[in-house]
Amino acid sequence: MGDFARGLVVPFFAALFPAVWYINRDVASEHHPPEPSTSNIVLSIVAALVGAAVFAVLGSLVVRSLCRDANHPWLRRVLVLDRRSLAVYGTLILGLFAWSLTEMAGLGPSWLSGVLEPVFYLAAVPLLLLGPIAIHSYPAVVLGLALSAIWLSLLSTVVAGVLERRLGSASEWGHRT
Repeated sequence: MGDFARGLVVPFFAALFPAVWYINRDVASEHHPPEPSTSNIVLSIVAALVGAAVFAVLGSLVVRSLCRDANHPWLRRVLVLDRRSLAVYGTLILGLFAWSLTEMAGLGPSWLSGVLEPVFYLAAVPLLLLGPIAIHSYPAVVLGLALSAIWLSLLSTVVAGVLERRLGSASEWGHRT
Protein backbone atom coordinates (compact mmCIF):
# COMPACT_ATOMS: atom_id res chain seq x y z
CA MET A 1 0.00 0.00 0.00
CA GLY A 2 1.50 3.33 -1.04
CA ASP A 3 1.90 6.50 0.98
CA PHE A 4 -1.15 8.13 -0.60
CA ALA A 5 -3.41 5.16 0.22
CA ARG A 6 -2.07 4.90 3.78
CA GLY A 7 -2.59 8.65 4.12
CA LEU A 8 -6.31 8.16 3.38
CA VAL A 9 -6.99 6.00 6.43
CA VAL A 10 -6.87 8.49 9.32
CA PRO A 11 -8.73 11.32 7.52
CA PHE A 12 -11.39 8.81 6.41
CA PHE A 13 -12.15 7.78 9.98
CA ALA A 14 -11.80 11.36 11.24
CA ALA A 15 -14.73 12.21 8.97
CA LEU A 16 -16.61 8.94 9.41
CA PHE A 17 -16.76 8.97 13.23
CA PRO A 18 -18.78 12.22 13.45
CA ALA A 19 -20.98 11.16 10.53
CA VAL A 20 -21.85 7.87 12.24
CA TRP A 21 -22.58 9.77 15.45
CA TYR A 22 -25.05 12.00 13.58
CA ILE A 23 -26.71 8.98 11.99
CA ASN A 24 -27.03 7.26 15.37
CA ARG A 25 -28.31 10.45 16.99
CA ASP A 26 -30.97 10.88 14.32
CA VAL A 27 -32.04 7.23 14.45
CA ALA A 28 -32.22 7.24 18.25
CA SER A 29 -34.18 10.49 18.40
CA GLU A 30 -37.81 10.99 17.56
CA HIS A 31 -37.24 14.73 17.13
CA HIS A 32 -35.13 14.75 13.95
CA PRO A 33 -36.94 14.39 10.63
CA PRO A 34 -37.21 12.38 8.46
CA GLU A 35 -38.64 9.42 10.31
CA PRO A 36 -35.97 6.68 10.68
CA SER A 37 -36.50 3.93 8.14
CA THR A 38 -34.27 1.27 6.67
CA SER A 39 -33.93 3.17 3.39
CA ASN A 40 -33.09 6.44 5.18
CA ILE A 41 -30.51 4.71 7.36
CA VAL A 42 -28.89 2.96 4.39
CA LEU A 43 -28.87 6.20 2.40
CA SER A 44 -27.33 8.02 5.37
CA ILE A 45 -24.62 5.38 5.75
CA VAL A 46 -23.79 5.51 2.03
CA ALA A 47 -23.66 9.32 2.16
CA ALA A 48 -21.39 9.13 5.23
CA LEU A 49 -19.03 6.70 3.49
CA VAL A 50 -18.89 8.80 0.31
CA GLY A 51 -18.40 12.01 2.29
CA ALA A 52 -15.66 10.40 4.39
CA ALA A 53 -13.94 9.15 1.22
CA VAL A 54 -13.97 12.64 -0.32
CA PHE A 55 -12.69 14.12 2.94
CA ALA A 56 -10.00 11.41 3.07
CA VAL A 57 -8.69 12.31 -0.38
CA LEU A 58 -8.54 16.01 0.50
CA GLY A 59 -7.08 15.21 3.92
CA SER A 60 -4.45 12.95 2.40
CA LEU A 61 -3.34 15.73 0.07
CA VAL A 62 -3.00 18.09 3.03
CA VAL A 63 -1.16 15.46 5.08
CA ARG A 64 1.15 14.78 2.16
CA SER A 65 2.09 18.45 1.89
CA LEU A 66 2.61 18.72 5.68
CA CYS A 67 4.78 15.58 5.76
CA ARG A 68 7.20 16.87 3.13
CA ASP A 69 8.87 18.85 5.90
CA ALA A 70 11.55 16.64 7.47
CA ASN A 71 11.10 18.46 10.79
CA HIS A 72 7.84 16.58 11.49
CA PRO A 73 8.65 12.83 11.48
CA TRP A 74 5.99 12.07 14.14
CA LEU A 75 3.34 13.77 12.04
CA ARG A 76 4.14 11.40 9.21
CA ARG A 77 4.19 8.37 11.51
CA VAL A 78 0.81 9.23 12.99
CA LEU A 79 -1.02 10.39 9.87
CA VAL A 80 0.54 8.04 7.28
CA LEU A 81 0.47 4.72 9.08
CA ASP A 82 3.04 2.06 8.29
CA ARG A 83 1.86 -1.53 7.86
CA ARG A 84 2.34 -2.49 11.52
CA SER A 85 0.58 0.61 12.82
CA LEU A 86 -2.12 0.10 10.21
CA ALA A 87 -2.67 -3.45 11.51
CA VAL A 88 -3.08 -2.16 15.08
CA TYR A 89 -5.35 0.66 13.86
CA GLY A 90 -7.45 -1.78 11.85
CA THR A 91 -7.81 -4.04 14.88
CA LEU A 92 -9.02 -1.11 16.99
CA ILE A 93 -11.44 0.00 14.26
CA LEU A 94 -12.81 -3.54 13.92
CA GLY A 95 -13.24 -3.66 17.70
CA LEU A 96 -15.18 -0.39 17.60
CA PHE A 97 -17.28 -1.64 14.72
CA ALA A 98 -18.12 -4.90 16.52
CA TRP A 99 -18.88 -2.98 19.72
CA SER A 100 -21.21 -0.60 17.88
CA LEU A 101 -23.03 -3.47 16.17
CA THR A 102 -23.69 -5.19 19.48
CA GLU A 103 -24.27 -2.10 21.63
CA MET A 104 -26.10 0.28 19.30
CA ALA A 105 -27.65 -1.99 16.69
CA GLY A 106 -28.33 -4.93 18.99
CA LEU A 107 -26.69 -7.39 16.60
CA GLY A 108 -24.63 -10.25 17.95
CA PRO A 109 -24.24 -11.59 21.45
CA SER A 110 -24.67 -9.01 24.22
CA TRP A 111 -21.57 -10.26 26.09
CA LEU A 112 -19.44 -9.12 23.14
CA SER A 113 -20.35 -5.52 23.89
CA GLY A 114 -18.92 -5.88 27.41
CA VAL A 115 -15.74 -7.51 26.14
CA LEU A 116 -15.17 -4.76 23.56
CA GLU A 117 -16.14 -1.86 25.83
CA PRO A 118 -12.49 -1.05 26.73
CA VAL A 119 -11.81 -0.38 23.03
CA PHE A 120 -14.70 2.09 23.02
CA TYR A 121 -13.42 3.86 26.14
CA LEU A 122 -9.92 3.97 24.70
CA ALA A 123 -11.21 5.60 21.51
CA ALA A 124 -13.35 8.06 23.47
CA VAL A 125 -10.47 9.72 25.37
CA PRO A 126 -10.47 12.94 23.25
CA LEU A 127 -14.24 13.20 23.51
CA LEU A 128 -14.08 12.68 27.26
CA LEU A 129 -11.46 15.43 27.55
CA LEU A 130 -13.74 17.76 25.61
CA GLY A 131 -16.73 16.58 27.66
CA PRO A 132 -17.39 19.79 29.60
CA ILE A 133 -17.53 21.74 26.34
CA ALA A 134 -19.15 18.96 24.28
CA ILE A 135 -22.15 18.79 26.59
CA HIS A 136 -23.33 22.13 25.19
CA SER A 137 -21.58 22.29 21.83
CA TYR A 138 -22.08 20.16 18.72
CA PRO A 139 -18.83 21.43 17.17
CA ALA A 140 -16.95 20.17 20.24
CA VAL A 141 -18.59 16.75 19.85
CA VAL A 142 -17.60 16.63 16.17
CA LEU A 143 -14.06 17.75 17.02
CA GLY A 144 -13.80 15.15 19.79
CA LEU A 145 -14.96 12.37 17.48
CA ALA A 146 -12.56 13.44 14.72
CA LEU A 147 -9.72 13.66 17.23
CA SER A 148 -10.60 10.14 18.38
CA ALA A 149 -9.55 8.83 14.97
CA ILE A 150 -6.25 10.71 15.24
CA TRP A 151 -5.78 9.59 18.86
CA LEU A 152 -6.25 5.95 17.80
CA SER A 153 -3.66 6.52 15.09
CA LEU A 154 -1.17 7.90 17.61
CA LEU A 155 -1.90 5.02 19.95
CA SER A 156 -1.50 2.50 17.11
CA THR A 157 1.87 3.98 16.19
CA VAL A 158 3.09 3.76 19.78
CA VAL A 159 1.78 0.20 20.26
CA ALA A 160 3.32 -0.93 16.95
CA GLY A 161 6.65 0.60 18.02
CA VAL A 162 6.53 -1.14 21.39
CA LEU A 163 5.64 -4.45 19.76
CA GLU A 164 8.42 -4.00 17.24
CA ARG A 165 10.98 -3.44 20.00
CA ARG A 166 9.62 -6.33 22.10
CA LEU A 167 9.56 -8.74 19.18
CA GLY A 168 13.00 -7.64 17.98
CA SER A 169 12.03 -6.66 14.43
CA ALA A 170 14.95 -5.11 12.58
CA SER A 171 12.92 -3.20 9.98
CA GLU A 172 12.16 0.49 10.24
CA TRP A 173 8.49 1.52 10.52
CA GLY A 174 7.69 0.28 7.03
CA HIS A 175 7.98 3.76 5.53
CA ARG A 176 9.85 4.23 2.32
CA THR A 177 12.27 7.10 2.28
